[in-house]
Amino acid sequence: MRCCLNLFASLALLAFLGATHAGAAENLLKNAAFDSADALKNWTDWSEPKQKLSIDANAAHPQGKGALRVDVAHDGGKTHGQIQHEVPVKPKTKYRLDAEIKAGNEGMAYIQLKQLEGKKEGGRSSTDTNKGAGKWESVSKEIETDGNTTSVRVVCRFRMSSSYVGKAAWFANLRLSEVIAGEA
Repeated sequence: MRCCLNLFASLALLAFLGATHAGAAENLLKNAAFDSADALKNWTDWSEPKQKLSIDANAAHPQGKGALRVDVAHDGGKTHGQIQHEVPVKPKTKYRLDAEIKAGNEGMAYIQLKQLEGKKEGGRSSTDTNKGAGKWESVSKEIETDGNTTSVRVVCRFRMSSSYVGKAAWFANLRLSEVIAGEA
């Protein structure tokens, strides 16, 4: 009887550990914590005109984390700046983006997800823009990739018209992960 109880307890522990591990899906984004000097290594600035990018270790993040900081130094007109990171994904699969954003003006910063089939762009989805100025806000977006999607571009977007010159936008704790069956 004691042997059966030990076996049952061991199986229950393995099931719990398996469920815990499955719930912690891998972050597909590299250097997304923006907490080191080479944190921009996998990120590409597609903004025109180029703005000032830096890693801000003193971004006043509540968890003391670093952040990607974009200082809008040039009027970009109606275009929105974009700092991108492309990652391979599986077709017909659910993914979730979680991140934190902050900006000098309300409605200045957001994150966009672009589905790609090779180099051809497919669907786009965006988080909400920041609702206030100067405070960190959590944003998230869940997508299901199309049947031919091969990769997703995660794009840190920011407005850069003349009214935003001299303002900054911050992006921190970006996480793109596959949604595991049974996850809420």
